[in-house]
Amino acid sequence: MTTSKITFFLNGNEVTVDNPDPELTLATFLRYKLHLTGTKLACEEGACGSCTVAIARWNKEERKAKFVSANACITPLYLVDGALVLTVEGIGSQKRLHPIQERLSSGNATQCGFCSPGFVMTAYALLRNNPSPTADEIRSALVGNLCRCTGYRPILEALESFARPSGGCCMGGKGGCPCKDGKSENGVPEKSPDVACGLVNYEQMQKFDETSEIIFPPTLIVASEQQTLSINGKRITLYSPTTLEELSAKFKSLPNVDNIVSTGILARFNHSQVPSPAARSTWLSIQRIETLKKVDVVDGEILIGSGLSISEFLSAIRSNCKTAQYVDTIEELYAKYSSDQVKNTASWSGALATAAAKFDICTLFLALNWRVRLYNLSTSSYRTLTADQLFSGVNGSKTALASSEVITALLVPVAPTHRIASFKHGMRFGADDAVLNAAASYQAGTGSCRIAVGAYHKPLLLQKTAQIAELRLKSGSSADISTAVEADFEVFSDQKDVDYKRSIAKAAVIDMLSVLAGEERDGLDVARNALEPLQLYKAADDSITPVGRPLRHAAADRHTTGEAQYVDDVKIHDLKHAALVHSTEAHARILSIDPSEALAVEGVLAYVDATVNFLNNLSLFRSFETRDACCILSSVLSTIPFQDLPPGGLLRPCQQPFIHLQDNAPVFAEGVVEMVGQPIGCIVAEDVQTARRAAKLVRVEYERLPAILTMEEAIAARSYLSEKPEIYGKSEEDIEAALKAAPILLEGECSIGGQEHMYFETQSSVVVPMENDEWTVYTSTQSPSDAQYLCAAILGIPANNVVIKVKRLGGGFGGKGTGDRIPRGPAMVAANKIRKPVSCVLHRYDDVAATGKRHPALFKYRVGIDGDGRLLAVHVLEYLQGGYSTDHSLSVATVIQYADACFHVPAMRGECWALKTNTTSNTAFRAYGRPQTFFFMETLIAKVAQRVGRPLNEVKRLNLAREGDIALCGSRFNNFCLPECWNEVERFSQFDKLQKECDAFNKNSARIKRGVAISGTVQGLTIPGFMEQGTALVQLLLDGTVRINVGTVEMGQGLNTKITQIAAAALNVPYEKVLIIEMATDKTANTVESGGSIGTDICGHAVKKACEKLLEGIKPHMEQCDGDFVKALAAAWMAKVPLQASETVSVERKAHAMPDNDHPYFTSGAACVLVEVDCLTGEHKLKSVDIVMDVGDSINPALDIGQIEGGFIQGYGLTTSEEIGYDESGRISNGSLYSYKIPTVHMVPEHFRVKLLEKGRNYPGQIYRSKGIGEPPLLLATAVHSALRIAIDSYSSNANSSVLLTFC
Repeated sequence: MTTSKITFFLNGNEVTVDNPDPELTLATFLRYKLHLTGTKLACEEGACGSCTVAIARWNKEERKAKFVSANACITPLYLVDGALVLTVEGIGSQKRLHPIQERLSSGNATQCGFCSPGFVMTAYALLRNNPSPTADEIRSALVGNLCRCTGYRPILEALESFARPSGGCCMGGKGGCPCKDGKSENGVPEKSPDVACGLVNYEQMQKFDETSEIIFPPTLIVASEQQTLSINGKRITLYSPTTLEELSAKFKSLPNVDNIVSTGILARFNHSQVPSPAARSTWLSIQRIETLKKVDVVDGEILIGSGLSISEFLSAIRSNCKTAQYVDTIEELYAKYSSDQVKNTASWSGALATAAAKFDICTLFLALNWRVRLYNLSTSSYRTLTADQLFSGVNGSKTALASSEVITALLVPVAPTHRIASFKHGMRFGADDAVLNAAASYQAGTGSCRIAVGAYHKPLLLQKTAQIAELRLKSGSSADISTAVEADFEVFSDQKDVDYKRSIAKAAVIDMLSVLAGEERDGLDVARNALEPLQLYKAADDSITPVGRPLRHAAADRHTTGEAQYVDDVKIHDLKHAALVHSTEAHARILSIDPSEALAVEGVLAYVDATVNFLNNLSLFRSFETRDACCILSSVLSTIPFQDLPPGGLLRPCQQPFIHLQDNAPVFAEGVVEMVGQPIGCIVAEDVQTARRAAKLVRVEYERLPAILTMEEAIAARSYLSEKPEIYGKSEEDIEAALKAAPILLEGECSIGGQEHMYFETQSSVVVPMENDEWTVYTSTQSPSDAQYLCAAILGIPANNVVIKVKRLGGGFGGKGTGDRIPRGPAMVAANKIRKPVSCVLHRYDDVAATGKRHPALFKYRVGIDGDGRLLAVHVLEYLQGGYSTDHSLSVATVIQYADACFHVPAMRGECWALKTNTTSNTAFRAYGRPQTFFFMETLIAKVAQRVGRPLNEVKRLNLAREGDIALCGSRFNNFCLPECWNEVERFSQFDKLQKECDAFNKNSARIKRGVAISGTVQGLTIPGFMEQGTALVQLLLDGTVRINVGTVEMGQGLNTKITQIAAAALNVPYEKVLIIEMATDKTANTVESGGSIGTDICGHAVKKACEKLLEGIKPHMEQCDGDFVKALAAAWMAKVPLQASETVSVERKAHAMPDNDHPYFTSGAACVLVEVDCLTGEHKLKSVDIVMDVGDSINPALDIGQIEGGFIQGYGLTTSEEIGYDESGRISNGSLYSYKIPTVHMVPEHFRVKLLEKGRNYPGQIYRSKGIGEPPLLLATAVHSALRIAIDSYSSNANSSVLLTFC
C-alpha cells in the first residue's frame, strides 16, 4: 500500500497532511501554516536550537515513548509521520507555566527571550527520558542551544536545579547561608549582613512530574505498520518504501534517481540552496524500512542499522560493546558533537556515505577499520566492505559506493581487544564542528597501529606516523613523531591553513599515543562539574519597594512559553514576503538587471529596485572612471525619477537635516555597488521560501571596478570617510616633548578584528499600508523615531502618516540602530508598489552579509614610561575599518577620546581615521568603540610590564585612574569607584592565592598552563549632548491599573521591568498593576536611539516625573478617599483632573553644578579571570570568573547581574572564539551561526561569581541612585586576554623563548 498522507500528533492533537512538499520543514509548517510562532527561526540550518521541538516515538522493545530534541528548521515535515510532536505552546502557557518554564523565567534565564523556547524544549525532551539528570548530562543536552544575551549562567543554574544533586545557590535553606557566615582564609567575611545572597530559590518551585505530562497517543501505539510514502513537491519527488525489496523495485522502475537518502535532512538543506524551480529531483528514502532501524548481535559483531540516528548508533555501542575503554573513547569523541538536536535526528549512515573529514564517524570508521554492509538495488545482492575498501573511491569519487547501492548496517566488534583513542578540535572549547578530528587503534598482540585524521576532503590514514607510533608503543622508542606527521601531511601542502592543522594533528597524535599506551590524556576535559555561581548584592530599601528587588524580567513568562511576539510573529491578513537581491561584487558598475527568470516563478508577484530609465545607457556610468568621481553619482541621480519610488521619494533617506546620524547608503544600489551583500532590489512573493529562491534568480551583469577590501589597502590608498581624523588630547608639540622626556620609550602596534552582533532575531520589518496613505510599520529597530522619518522620506509622505511599532527586539546590541533600515526600506517600496502588506525578514546569511559589525581596528602607538612602569605619555593612532558608507563610523572614531580606558596618563594624544573600504558599513555595537581602545591599552600595559619586569597586575594597579583625575576626553572622573572595585575583586577572588597556585601548577605542568589576571572597566554616563533626553506617557486607568509607553525599546536589557518598578514605587501601587505597552511613535515621538546604557536614566526620570505630576493632581482626592487609590481615581476623573501625563526630561546638570561636557557619573568594575590553556592546541577554558561592579543602588539586581554576566561572555567571544572571515572577493565566509563561533554552554566557567559593590559614589541626579550597566561589563573580558597572555608566556618562558602574545 502507498500513501501520500502523513499523520502525527501535535501537542496532543491529531494532524493529517496530504502530500507534504519534501522541502517543507517542520518549522515552516508550524509557523506559517499553523501559526505556532513559539518555534523561532534564528539560523535555519540547525545550529542555534531556537527552533527546538520535542519529538517522541514509541519504542516497541522498551514499551515506552522515546523523546528527543530536534531542530524543526531542518527537519522535513514528512519525517514526523507517526510521531508525537511537542512545541513550547503545548507544554505550558503564561497562565499555567510548566516547571521548566517557571524555573527559566523565575530564574532570570531570559533577556531578549528569542532563544528561550528552544532551551525549554531541549530540557523538556531530556527530562521526559531522564527526570533526574546529572549536571553534566544537562550541559551536554544544551550544547546545540545558543544564547547571545544571558551568558548562560542563569540558564544552567535554573536547569541544573532539576539535577541530582542540584546546583545553584542554596538560598540559605540548609542551616543558614554559607556565603554570608563563611570566612575567607584571611578572616574577612564573604558577605556583610546587609548584602543579599542569591537571586532565586528553586526549592519553592514546581517539581517535574512525568505523570502530569502529555501522554503518548494510544492511537500511535496501536497504529498499523507504516505504508510506503509517495509525495510530490514543487521540485522534489520522494518515495519512502517500507522494505528493501520494495526499495529495489522502485529504484529499478524509475528512469533516474538523484538521491538515496536516510532522513534527507542534509540533502534537503543542500537542495534548498539551489534556487531554480527547474531543479527537479527524485529521491528514495530508507527511513521507513524497519529492518534498517534495528540493532542485532551476530557472530561477535554488533549490526547497527543504517536507518538509525547518530544518538541511536551511540546507544547501540553503549549497550552491546563489552570493552569499556572502547565505549568510553567513542562517547568522549561524541561529547564534542556540535548539537544534540542534530545527533538525535541525523543518521550515521548519511554522514558515512559522504566520507567527509568533518564528520567524526568517517574518521572513526577509517581508524578502526570497521566494516559496512551494502545492498545493491539493481541486483538485490549484498556485499561487505572494510573502511579501507569503502573509502577507496576512484575517478573522483570519495567512496566505492555504487550509485545503486545503499548502506544497510555498520559492523562493530562486540568485544574488541585493541585499545583505541580519539581526538577532536574545534574553533571553540567543548562541543563544536571539527577543525580536525582523529582516531587511532593499537593491537598490542600484533603491534599494529592505525591512525586517521579528518582535516580536508576525506579522512586520511597517517601511514608514516603509524609506523613510528608502533615503534614507540612496542619498544618505547623515542622516534620523532613530529617529522612523521609532517611527511604524512605533505598530501595537504596546497590546502588552506595547512600549518595550523598540521600542528593540531601533532597534538592529536601525542594525545592519542598517551591513551594507547594506557596513560592519561593530557588535554583539557570537556566534562564539567555542576555550576557554582554566586550573586551578592545590596539588600533592597523597603521604603521604595519594588525598586531594589531582584524581580524577573517582566516578559519572562511569555519568553518561555513562546507567547512573546517578535516582528515575524505578527499576523497580518494577506501578507506578502520580500527577499533582497544582493550584490555579488565588492565594487562594480551595474550594467543590466534581468529579473525575468525570477518573475516567471509561480508565486512571485513583483520585482522592485532603483532602476532608472537610462540604466542601460552605459556611457553615463562609464564617464565616472575614478573612485572619487563615483561619489557624485548621488547628486546626479537625485534629479532622475526611479521606477519604483513614488514622486518625492528619496533613495538616500538618511541625508536629511533632522536625521542625527547622516549616512549616504541608498535603499537600493544606484548604478554602482560598493560591497558584496549590498541590496540591489527585492523580489515579492506569496511566501518566504519562494521569495528567497526567486531573489537568487535575478541576473545582474557587472563591470568590475577596483575594490579596497582591507585596512592596509585603505591606509595605502588614503581612503578615508572624512577629510581629517578625530583628535583628542595634547598637541603634537606637547606630546612629542612628553615622550622625549620619558626615561623609557616603547612603540608598537596591535590590531583587533570585528565582531558580528548575531542577535537571534534577524533584521525584520512588516509594512502595512492603511487608508489615506497612512502606514503602520512593525520593525526590529533600536531607533523608532529615525525609522518613522526614514519611511516617510522613502515614500515622500509626511512623517505623521507613519506609525512605527516595536514590542520588543530579539537582541540588538547596537546592530538594530541602523541595520534595521536594510529590510525596511525595500519593504516600504514594495508595499507601496503592490499596495499590500509586505514582510521582509532577512535570512541569517543575508543579515550577516548586508549589515554592519563591530569595527576592526589597528593601533600604532608610542609610550613613555618610568622605570616602575608608570605611564607618562602615550601617542596613539587608530584606524577603523568603516566600510562603504559612513553609518556610525565617524561617531565611533570619536571614541578614541576614551583610549586611556581605565588608566591615568598625564600626557596623551589620540587620533583616529575611519577608513572607507568596499565592505559592509560597520556600525554601533555594545560598548561602542571602547572594546577596541580597552584592548589597545591592555596590550600596551602588557608590553610595559614585560619591559620593566614587573607582574602585569602590579603595573595595572600602579596606573589606575582615581576619582577626580581628568580623562583624555576632558571629563573629570566623577562618582568613580574603580579602585574600590579592584580592591574588592582582589579580596573576593583571593587573587594572591590564585596567583601562587597558578605559578605552582605551571611549574609542574609542561603542556597545560594557567593564567590569572584582573582587568577593569569604566564608562562615563550619561552621554553629554542631545542623547540626554527621555520621553514617557503615563496613563492612570479607573480600575487602578497603569499603562506606560516610554521612548526607548525593550531589547532584552530589562528596561521595561525597571520602568515598571520605578512607576510602581513613584505611584505607590503594586508592581503587578503597571503595564508597559509597546514602543510606538504615535505615543512617544522624537525619541533618541535606544542604546548607550542610558535608557533607564533618561526614561526612568521621565516616568517618575510624569507619575509625580499625576499624583499631585489626585492628591486631594486621595485624602478625601482615605488613601483608596481606585476611589480617588474615580473622584479625580469626575472632577476632570487629568489622568494621563506625557513628559520629556533631560539630565539635570545645572542643578548639581555638573559641567556640560562632563559625565555625571562613571559605572566601573573589575574582573578576576582564571584560565587554563592547552599550549599544544591553543584550546582553553575558563576556570573561574569573579566580578565586582559598581552599579550604584541597583533598581533590579537580577537584571543588572544578568547584564554583567551576559556582557562579559559576549566580550569573551570577541577576545577568543569570534572571528569574521572574508574571501578574496570580499564575501563573508562564515556568515552563519554554524560557522561564526559565539560562546556556548561549554565555555561558561564552573565558578561564576558576581558582586555588586555595596557602597559607591553617586550623582544626585541618578534615578533612585542607580547607574547604567548594559555596556561596561563587556570590557571586563579584556581580563581573559590578559590571563591567556600570562598562561602562554609561562609556556614560552619554559621553552626558553620570549613571546609576547598578540591578537590580530
